[in-house]
Amino acid sequence: MSGPNPIADHLADLPRDAISSLIVAAADVALVIDKAGAIQAATVQGDGPLARIGGAFPGRRWMETVTPESREKIAALIDEASSGGAPRWREVNHPLPEGGDAPVRYTALRVAEDGRLIALGRDMAGVAALHQKLMTAQLAVDREYARLRRWETRYRALFQLTTEAVVVVAVATGRIVEANPAADRLLGALHGRLVGAAAVDLFDDAGAQALRDLFAVLAGGGRPEEVEARLASGVGPFHIFGSFHRQDDAAFHIIRISPPLRGGAPAPQSAATASILGALPDGFVATTPDGEIAEANAAFLDMVDAPSAEALRGAPLERWFDRPGVDFNVMMGSLKSHGVVRRFPAVLRTEHGAAAPVEVTAVVAPHGDASLLGFVFRVVRPESGESQGRGPLPHSPDQLTDLIGHVPLKEVVRETTDVIERLCIEAALRLTGDNRASAAQMLGLSRQGLYAKLRRYGITDLDL
Repeated sequence: MSGPNPIADHLADLPRDAISSLIVAAADVALVIDKAGAIQAATVQGDGPLARIGGAFPGRRWMETVTPESREKIAALIDEASSGGAPRWREVNHPLPEGGDAPVRYTALRVAEDGRLIALGRDMAGVAALHQKLMTAQLAVDREYARLRRWETRYRALFQLTTEAVVVVAVATGRIVEANPAADRLLGALHGRLVGAAAVDLFDDAGAQALRDLFAVLAGGGRPEEVEARLASGVGPFHIFGSFHRQDDAAFHIIRISPPLRGGAPAPQSAATASILGALPDGFVATTPDGEIAEANAAFLDMVDAPSAEALRGAPLERWFDRPGVDFNVMMGSLKSHGVVRRFPAVLRTEHGAAAPVEVTAVVAPHGDASLLGFVFRVVRPESGESQGRGPLPHSPDQLTDLIGHVPLKEVVRETTDVIERLCIEAALRLTGDNRASAAQMLGLSRQGLYAKLRRYGITDLDL
């Protein structure tokens, strides 16, 4: 070490045992290194992973106890200490028998004329764990932010494209804070600018009172009922539907305004809506509650190689599912129970028998005194090498419950086993931040085995 050392004179007469105790107490790891770079003695504090491997250090070259990428740092530490240069701290990794590394921050000092060195190390496992937790938390925040942005984008698209007039009213002021284009078309020409206007001013006296009553029911947590009201210009009547929504410290009423259905007949579909559905790149199908096709767009016709929409009308939708007794029944059971199905995996069969993996989103929509079912089919591109002989699995064990009574027990057991295996893989990927090597180790699989299962189940990037 270069430069004066003000405490050296005061330690010159310390006994050897005291110096040894001082060295051990000053570091988590203390190594005595000979001039050839071999470890003569080692002391490791604590009972962590590093302590379990420290007993095997003596007799080995220091450079051989670390990972390949750390060996240059060990060589630099030895060279600096041997030449009497100022000591520096360098972080290296010791490989562990069970996998993974033990990070240690070392410095080295020359202590004898024969070239022996003392290496002092600090165990960085705790710091590394905190850093990993910080990174995991940051990734979770980033994923949550991205998820919220996607939901906001979908909400905005739906809010702008829906043909039903929708306005958002602040509870505190009773004034409109947001209105979609359909509301502008319906009400703007009669009332002028909607944003900032009092919602009750849009309607005549009876309608304004009905709207106040609806607001009172919503704010009180009661179950709202639709009300009927005429606009201030006398146009109407219109059906008014409301819901209560709280965001941060503010509360809002979301109000939908639509013409009433006469004789159970639906309001005519606008040309714009028909054009959008026709040009939609994903397949769209509307069916009766029994699953008989009422309408289908061009993209779905291409998926199943059908000649025309007229040829499909009245046909059961399950006819084009690869496993109608399993996938279709599970999807329909979930749809009728919950009113919506999101990203349900299935396989469609064309008129000529070709298979196409898809994700299905479905919803139940009121239609007069009955209802219609709407399905959107999105083609999923399988990775190369993925098995083509079987359809994708249900998303959760809850969907497997719907199989009971519809398919043989043997089929249910097979599906349950596959779902549990897939859920375990997805859980391991989430716990490791999508680190495939760590996930394979956690599951007791080789990397090749994990990749094979990822291809089998069609798992790519998770929506974390």
